[in-house]
Amino acid sequence: MCENNKFDLQDEDYCAILVAMNTARRLIRCPRIKPLQIIALGKALYALERLPESTSGIDVEFSITCRTGDENFHEMVYIDFIINEKFFEISKGGSVCERSIGCDSYSWNIWYISNYGYDERTMELYHLEDMLPEYFNMGAKINIDDRSGDIDYDYDYDYNFVYDEDDF
Repeated sequence: MCENNKFDLQDEDYCAILVAMNTARRLIRCPRIKPLQIIALGKALYALERLPESTSGIDVEFSITCRTGDENFHEMVYIDFIINEKFFEISKGGSVCERSIGCDSYSWNIWYISNYGYDERTMELYHLEDMLPEYFNMGAKINIDDRSGDIDYDYDYDYNFVYDEDDF
C-alpha cells in the first residue's frame, strides 16, 4: 500500500492516541519541565489530535524512563511515544543488569499505526495506563526529542476528540 496523508484508524487506536495525549499533558504539568519541552509536547498533542490526518513536518518523541538498583544489580524500564507524519508508535522496553551474570535488554512495539499500510497492536492498553502512574511514582526521568521541521498549523481544524473536565 502506498503512503498517504491519512491514517486508517480502528476504534481501539483512539484509545492509544488518548493514552499518548494524556501522558503528554501530564508531562507538561511536571514542575521541572523546560519551555522547549513544553513546545515539543504541544506539537505532539497537535499532531495526535489531528489523527487520522497526518501532520506534515511533525516528528516528536517523548518517553518516561525509570532506573533502580546499585552497581551490583540494576534495572531500567521505559515507555516511549513517537508521532511523526508517517507513523504513531508506543513502545516499551528495559534492561536488567546483574554484575556476576551480565545484562539483558528487551523492547517491543505495543502500538504502531502508519499511513503506509503497516499496523501492529500487541498490548491491552489498560496495562499501559496502569504502568504510567507507577513510573511517575518511582521518580521517572522525562526525555523529549523534537526533530520536527516546519509545521503548517491549521488553526480552524475541527478536532476529533471530545474533552470533558475529567481529562484535565
